[in-house]
Amino acid sequence: MIRILQVTKNLKHRFILALIYSSGLRIGELLAMKVTHIDVDRKQICIVSGKGRNDKTVLLAESVLPLPYNYIEIHKLSSS
Repeated sequence: MIRILQVTKNLKHRFILALIYSSGLRIGELLAMKVTHIDVDRKQICIVSGKGRNDKTVLLAESVLPLPYNYIEIHKLSSS
């Protein structure tokens, strides 16, 4: 899995793959997720209407946290 993440050039795609792998998300859960469902301070992700239409909370891995920040910084630099 580490090798797949290393060769993925697109930061958004790398974040998605890391999020799925580290948090054990299903594709449907990822597609239904919104940015507001991610709580960086608590390191949690709120899954709304997951498998069986149940809500759950999963952990957000420390190793995943830098990826969205890198993505935001690169897009700030490219847009200015």
